[in-house]
Amino acid sequence: PGVKIAITNNPTPQTIELLRQGKIDFAAVSEPVSCDGFEKIPVREIRDIFICGRDLDIPDGVRISDLADRLILLEGNTSTRSYLDAEFRKRGFAASPKFELATSPQIVSFASRNMGIGCVVADFAERAVADGIVRPVAVCDPLPPRSICIVRGEKEHSRAADELLRMIVG
Repeated sequence: PGVKIAITNNPTPQTIELLRQGKIDFAAVSEPVSCDGFEKIPVREIRDIFICGRDLDIPDGVRISDLADRLILLEGNTSTRSYLDAEFRKRGFAASPKFELATSPQIVSFASRNMGIGCVVADFAERAVADGIVRPVAVCDPLPPRSICIVRGEKEHSRAADELLRMIVG
């Protein structure tokens, strides 16, 4: 009672900046995340997958680099995009996305319309895959898993923030 909860959605770098400014009590962000001076609590493993519409003929076992000019990715100011760009560099190429979009649901929508190969956290495509709207692209060099983490300052927190965090993390 008497506690106000505000939930916002921003790219990870902006969210961490809000945390640094003391404007939020904690954040749920995806790795990789640079959070010196903050406590980072891994909460759940996630996996990025590649998806396409039913009408695209993409063979199983394709290399991610072979998809480079057909990719639909998040725009560049997100931790997910930084992660993907780093993973692509490890594989010896730089993506030249066909589309750069603001949200994962937009990526699923564009992929479902056969506009390219989307790369999203599997959870965002789960329903569309189950409904047959998109299909996973089986790559021979899958991306490694990463985590969703709770990040918070190491200073003392309000009882309300601690209790909400306990409810979320378990």
